[in-house]
Amino acid sequence: MTHADTIDPHGAKPPVPAIDATSVRTLPEMFELACTRYARRPAFSSFGHTIEYRDVARYVRQFSRFLITEFRLEPSERVALILPNGLPYVVAFFGVLDAGLVVANVNPLATPREIQIQLSTAAVSAIVVLENFAWKLDDILDENQANAVVSVAVGDLLPLRKRAAIDFVQRVVRDSIPQQSAGTGHSVPPCRASTPMREINPLPPSTTWRCCSSLEARQAPRSVQCSHTAT
Repeated sequence: MTHADTIDPHGAKPPVPAIDATSVRTLPEMFELACTRYARRPAFSSFGHTIEYRDVARYVRQFSRFLITEFRLEPSERVALILPNGLPYVVAFFGVLDAGLVVANVNPLATPREIQIQLSTAAVSAIVVLENFAWKLDDILDENQANAVVSVAVGDLLPLRKRAAIDFVQRVVRDSIPQQSAGTGHSVPPCRASTPMREINPLPPSTTWRCCSSLEARQAPRSVQCSHTAT
């Protein structure tokens, strides 16, 4: 079939070609390729602020190094993301993968009991949670093996003025952020500046990149693991 055969008779453009699975083996490789190819193009927008691919790549690399040097997480350990859609989730998701770790998504709207079950089922070693929902961890964190909690704000990665405005609305106007949060009492002592950083090696295609836990009424939680291998 020629290229002409794929053109719609009404003038529509041909469909975008699928990802070439032979050129990339893992999601981090695909992400890095996209950030290199479209470095100066808009990548994500939130609250009227747009960041470019090169900015996302820089944030992701910084967060992945933070997970390794501060929390000393080892390859294939699981990190729970209790985050809604937004810039912090994008950076956390790809940062976890870039560090050679496994993402365990947790619905931030779930009840503390449901979150506790998912954290235990996934056996997470660290948690990244939006500060609005950090209070849900206060009574359940001791029941899990997670020894590190990262609290993020909705306005993170936004310009200073916009971040301050959002923070004021949430804390003063809406009072949507509790005074006490799990991150306050469950912090990890910071590593010394001289702590050697583990080299981040490329992941093999068979490595698990995501662990999904699902909860249904009156049923035990179920976990699904996804690999980098294209199928």
